[in-house]
Amino acid sequence: MILHCKDRRSIYNHNTPLKLKVAFLLVELGYPCRMRIRRATNNFDGSTLLGHGGYGSVYKAVLDDGTTVALKRRSLSSRQGADEFRSEIELLSRLQHRNIVSLIGYCIDRGEMILVYEYMAKDNLAQHLHGNYGFPLSWIQRLHICINVARGLDYVHSGASLHSIIHRDVKTLNILLDENFVAKITDFGLSRIGRANQAYYVPDVLGSPPSFDSGISTTIVGTMGYLDPEYFLTNKVTSKSDVYAFGMVLLEVLCGRKAVDMSVDEEERNLARWALYCIELGSVERIIDPHLDSRILPDCLKVFVGIARQCLHTRSQKRPTMAEVAVRLEFALTLQRTEGYNIVERALAFSGAAVDGQEDSDLEDHATRTDFKIETRILQAGSVFWGLVVL
Repeated sequence: MILHCKDRRSIYNHNTPLKLKVAFLLVELGYPCRMRIRRATNNFDGSTLLGHGGYGSVYKAVLDDGTTVALKRRSLSSRQGADEFRSEIELLSRLQHRNIVSLIGYCIDRGEMILVYEYMAKDNLAQHLHGNYGFPLSWIQRLHICINVARGLDYVHSGASLHSIIHRDVKTLNILLDENFVAKITDFGLSRIGRANQAYYVPDVLGSPPSFDSGISTTIVGTMGYLDPEYFLTNKVTSKSDVYAFGMVLLEVLCGRKAVDMSVDEEERNLARWALYCIELGSVERIIDPHLDSRILPDCLKVFVGIARQCLHTRSQKRPTMAEVAVRLEFALTLQRTEGYNIVERALAFSGAAVDGQEDSDLEDHATRTDFKIETRILQAGSVFWGLVVL
């Protein structure tokens, strides 16, 4: 079901690419959207509220044809506005992948700015890891979810178009689960488009021609705990910034803890710092989610931890691509399912999680020294850095 834009001139102009105009024209077919949306949500009744985010509130709605959708309604107090709204429409009109949440339509009518998505019945990953969802995810389920997200990010980085799309806000809150626990990435309002790992352009107004930037400077946005140290210190964002954030997602999946948790002891508040420290000491068992106790096979755990550590390397050039991460996670899943068949020596060389060799030694060196110092600087500076958007 497609919703209606009241004034298409407010969305695109004569410079808008033809492909994008076609996408918007399809969105415009239908009835005036404001009244339809109010009817579908019972005038945004609290019982239809699914949650809140940096953009605004999300509601569950049933359209006239019986289709269940999720509506994201911009809050007047949100720091995000027309630019993020337009960026989300432009990017999602290009993305079609089973691990990317689909945009069904949008509405601009009398000050309302609403995005309409496919409905994801099982909420977000953060709710399952940190909330009270009734029952914890199994290790096999968590591996499948990580593989889904890795495939989605690989598509975003390299398979969606001639240019790499950088999400810039990868986190467990932006990973949604459908009724079959298939994971899909959402919230592309802060995304940027660039050439591979070097340049990007800011899609500030739909229809404006691409203006490529050298990547020298951009206002830092994202979520504390997931920020790439290089991005934070240099203002340069690349697809490897998403890889770092995904490494934090892997740690959350393994540990069942938030990226930053002020409710625990001080030395454990920054998950990356604490987890990497425990891994360095050879005490991985200290960080594993109690719900997963004795449920992760040693070979699988070794590969999984190796992937997370590589993603969290302080030097972006040392991090793997999301395509490599997806393959290694699939191998970890194979190891978990192949109980009693010890092929870890060959697996470690294949997965890049070797316990010996110069590369791993270099990784450990960074993880135990540079990474800890930079993460500490980030936490100290984040509270006063005016350009940081914490979602």
